[in-house]
Amino acid sequence: MRGQDKTEFAIDLYNDILRQFGIVNPSQAEEYRSFLLSLPIRTQIQFLSAFENTPLISQVDVMDTFLSDLYEKRVDIETAKSSYKHLIPIILKLLVKEKALDEAYLLQPTTSDFSLNNALTSLSFLFTQKTIDYPYLIFEYFIKIGYTRNLLTILGYQENEHEKVVSLRSPSIEGLCKHASIFSDASLKSIACYITSYLQAVLDKDKKEKNSFGMIKFPRKEVYKMLKLRKENGSMRTGKSSFIFERENVIASFPLSISQHNRRNEGFAIYSVYVLLGTIGELIKKVEVQDTLNGIYELSQIRSYPMPLFGDSSSTGTSDIEGPFDLENTLEEDSFSFLLPSIQRWIDAYPKSDMYLSPQLLGKISNRFFDALSHIENRETSKHLGDSMHKRIIVLMNSILVEDVKENLWDRVILNINSPINSNEIFFRNMHKLNNFPDINHKLLFSRWMLSCPLLLLYLNRDNDHLLEVIEKFSQGYLDEETIETIKTYSVYGFFSSIVS
Repeated sequence: MRGQDKTEFAIDLYNDILRQFGIVNPSQAEEYRSFLLSLPIRTQIQFLSAFENTPLISQVDVMDTFLSDLYEKRVDIETAKSSYKHLIPIILKLLVKEKALDEAYLLQPTTSDFSLNNALTSLSFLFTQKTIDYPYLIFEYFIKIGYTRNLLTILGYQENEHEKVVSLRSPSIEGLCKHASIFSDASLKSIACYITSYLQAVLDKDKKEKNSFGMIKFPRKEVYKMLKLRKENGSMRTGKSSFIFERENVIASFPLSISQHNRRNEGFAIYSVYVLLGTIGELIKKVEVQDTLNGIYELSQIRSYPMPLFGDSSSTGTSDIEGPFDLENTLEEDSFSFLLPSIQRWIDAYPKSDMYLSPQLLGKISNRFFDALSHIENRETSKHLGDSMHKRIIVLMNSILVEDVKENLWDRVILNINSPINSNEIFFRNMHKLNNFPDINHKLLFSRWMLSCPLLLLYLNRDNDHLLEVIEKFSQGYLDEETIETIKTYSVYGFFSSIVS
């Protein structure tokens, strides 16, 4: 075989391997392929040999070739391989320690540090392997790496790099990780809520900051009103029964937390799609251990989270929100058990045997979503929480759709990459375009599964049923009639319309 033929053969081998790890777009694959081809011949042989006689990609040891570099970077290899719950914290620790969160959050081997590139490549492949069986990692990545990376431009790294103890004198990524226990295996919703309280403290410190980092802040009295209605087991003025109202109230609680000032008797009621994503991720874990009902009950609780006092020690405790009335959770099991079947079916439908997710796809979605949120916040015209949440869910769905198509259908379809900030029109047109290509559905399994998530669909404005119909057509096989009926009956858009800014 001639030299040129050998090179082409190696390129074909690498392209095939990269496709198995969800890296399909040629320009993205080139980053990995160029790096792998630059490795010493002996290292390339060792890497390629791991794929011989191994029928399942999940069984390949993707760490062995790069062990020395992983040890050099002090990556806890055994824990990363054996426990999916610690993989994201291990990756994030490496990125923060190396001050590489901004340039390496996609885990592509594109840094100037050769050893770091080796470590990133192996961790990228390991992440893809783990997501085959653990969809929880998708939501953990969105919050712990995707969201955190986008906050880096606001928070920066700790100023004194030589300090071994994380300083709380001023905001920093290290301070955020400590305050929110991001490196731990704590509840993903709790971590998202702590991130929210940390960011509220940043806004409280810097009054000139216009961005709200994905948070929707409403007067606390509006949340008290909602809680009071929950306690009184009342009914909506629209005539809905208390039974339906209670169920809506459960759903309404998922994205909500209270950021509590440590010194002033002041709390901020904040809704966040990131908290909702944390709730979804945590529910996936609850389903795995067959504790879904209790999980829904726990995740519907509204708790306050302390804001750090920069320049002082920070409280780390949480408490249930206190108001001008005693809050007791009087909701009966029937008030939240209605979600069980829909959530269970959605998680069971996760296409683990047919879909391979790369961290670069999730990172690009995170970036697009955060940028769209910034545009929404700079032009916010919503007068109530219903519209605010609807807009954010739509831009999340559109971000997922656009990046999935760019990765997996780059040669077939070109979507409008603008964000649907002021209306659904861009999202509608993108969906209609894809619905006209029924033969491509198998290439967009991730989008179809994510857009069928009942805990996202429940927050959309259903005044125009066409929206749900378009999503239902796109997500064929993932949305059943019973779930559709649950969404139509318990959509909380109308409920949120009563919470005004």
